[in-house]
Amino acid sequence: TEIYTLSLHDALPIFLGMSFAQRFAVDLDGHARRLRLFPAGTDPNSILDRPQRAGASIDVTFEKEVIETHANVNGTRTAARIDTGWGFVTPNGALLDRLGFRNNDARYFRKDLQQSDSGRIVSVRMTTLQSVQLGNVRALNVLSDADPDREAASIVGRRTDPYLQIGWPLLSDHRFIFDVRTRRAAFVP
Repeated sequence: TEIYTLSLHDALPIFLGMSFAQRFAVDLDGHARRLRLFPAGTDPNSILDRPQRAGASIDVTFEKEVIETHANVNGTRTAARIDTGWGFVTPNGALLDRLGFRNNDARYFRKDLQQSDSGRIVSVRMTTLQSVQLGNVRALNVLSDADPDREAASIVGRRTDPYLQIGWPLLSDHRFIFDVRTRRAAFVP
């Protein structure tokens, strides 16, 4: 039984924090722009309609206050972090190297973006990832922050293995349900 529903503004990431998320099963529905909370221990599959359940489960771990999983980027398997408060989809340098990107790669472009915390406009090096697959869901032409000079990129920059941080731009187009107590998650279109 649902405990709480909140309508979301479609442009903002949702900063939940794992200490909060441990108290509930969380249903973050980007399409419906809705956050629903269920009692902790609720199986994510029980929140989905029966037709949505097939292939919805994804392997996750809840370690060190983050949600870790695996993704496929342009056909390359990589470790990944799902961060509901992150405003980008961000590959680290090792993943970009594995994908064949070079420093002056023609696939990079600059885009002026407004920071959600300060409102300041910053110029960010971006690229488009041809595909990002999480579980059975494949997103095409995913806009990605690929700027190693930005301080925020250091979150994934500390990893030396190929790594992807999945944030609001991908989550906002899908439905992500997780429960820390059962250690289960689902990701659906």
